[in-house]
Order: sequence, then structure tokens, then C-alpha cells
Amino acid sequence: MNEETDPPLESDSAQNRGHWWGVIGLVFFGWVVVQFVGSLAFVSIADGRDFSELSGTEVFWVTIPFQASLGVAALAIANWSGSAFDLVRLREWRLTDIPLGLLVGLAMQFGIGIIYLFYVDLIGRDADAASDLVEQFSGTEIVLLFITAGVVAPVVEELFFRGVLQGALERLTRPWLAVAVAATVFAASHFQLVELLGLLLFALLVGYLVRRTGRLSFAIFTHIGFNLTSLTALLFL
Repeated sequence: MNEETDPPLESDSAQNRGHWWGVIGLVFFGWVVVQFVGSLAFVSIADGRDFSELSGTEVFWVTIPFQASLGVAALAIANWSGSAFDLVRLREWRLTDIPLGLLVGLAMQFGIGIIYLFYVDLIGRDADAASDLVEQFSGTEIVLLFITAGVVAPVVEELFFRGVLQGALERLTRPWLAVAVAATVFAASHFQLVELLGLLLFALLVGYLVRRTGRLSFAIFTHIGFNLTSLTALLFL
């Protein structure tokens, strides 16, 4: 299969294209709503403090509403699209996606990590956002960190960005462009300028995996493996 010359998944009728543009509009509207929910959770818990001043448990309770609303938004938009599981590629999954995805995520973390070290050295800045977050968790709170950042975040982010957004884009444009646009939106949505290159490289690779395998489950476990490797390295190395 030639990924660069494959046509969009759906017909080019104006009505059909308008439907999928509507889905993409809902994706961005949903993202705004999710940000609002996350902001409300932060304001209610932070009580005037900066995010960096919160304890691990408080970060957990700030993060959960954001992640839950992101997952709900993804499923609601997929259901509204009329394609549901076909759009997010969850109709088919394989048990082997678990070990293989985790291994691919581990390999990606090391590969991108090496590139990333050269990048941050080139721009002369430290990429300490992730390490700062880890330092907010201590003792048993580390379990909460692994749950939110290591497992829940990959699931809901893959549903939203690779499942709904990339799936809708593939019905409007060439697959390679859909992968690139969804990856760019994913990377930008983290609001981490220094980490933008690493996030973009990761998102491009995972987007390609989704397109190539036709299954979101593989991408989900790849993302979990990627995040768990990063957290483990920051905590114990």
C-alpha cells in the first residue's frame, strides 16, 4: 500500500465532506471544553497556588477531571459521527498488541530520547517539565502518577487525537497529511515549547502505526510503554 497516494477513506461528495468537517469542528470545540474543565479543577484545588506548588495527590485530582472529560469527548464525538468504533479503530484488537506495543513504546522512548538530548543541547535549554512533575509525587503518590500519566493519559489521548481527529482527517485528505496534522495538534496541545520536537516525532510515529495496523489498541499500548519508560527513568535513574 502506498501511503502517500491512497485516497481519502470516504467519497468526495459535498454532504459527506461537510459532515466530517463538522466532526473536526467538534474536536476543537471539545478540546476547548476539556481545557475549561481542567481549569475549573485546578482553580478549585490550587487555591491561589501555582501548579508546581501542588502535592502529588492534588495534581492527581486536578488531572483526573481533565482526562475523564477528554475521554468522554472523544467517545461522544465518535458516536455522533455515525462511525463510532470504526472511526477510532477499536472494532478490532489483538492480545499481542499489549506486549508488542509496550516494547515499541520502550524503543521509541530511547530513540527519541537520544535525538532529544542533542536538540535541547543545541537550543541551550533544559527540558525539565516532566522531571518537575515527577518531583511533586512522593511515597505512595508515585502510584497515582503512574496511573494518570502512565496509563490513563495514553488511553484518552489516543482516543481523541489518533482515533477521532486523525480518523476524521483521513476521510477528508491524504493519509500522510492526516497523520501530520493530527500529530502537530497533539504536540501543540501540550503547551511545552522545549518538548515540542520530541512530542511531534512521537506523534508522527504513533499516527503512522495507527494507519498501518488499522488498530488503535496497538497505538494505545505503544503510548503506555513510551510514558511508563519515561516515568521509570525519571524516578529511578
